[in-house]
Amino acid sequence: MPSASDFLFAYATASGYVSIRDPKAGSLFTQTLCKKLQQYATQLEVPSILNLVNGELAKSIVPATSDGNTK
Repeated sequence: MPSASDFLFAYATASGYVSIRDPKAGSLFTQTLCKKLQQYATQLEVPSILNLVNGELAKSIVPATSDGNTK
């Protein structure tokens, strides 16, 4: 039986915010995570890759309205 330490949870956005998702390509988080995994899977551990994802996403934040649409 897996313990809690066997799981890693990652969310596309913080609570209270919206995640913009392309119906075919997925959210920007998912797209960036896949790209970084392809680039660094053999070189870095998952937490380090997630830090790279976070850094890239921080540069590309898109403001959204209260109904979830981009401005």
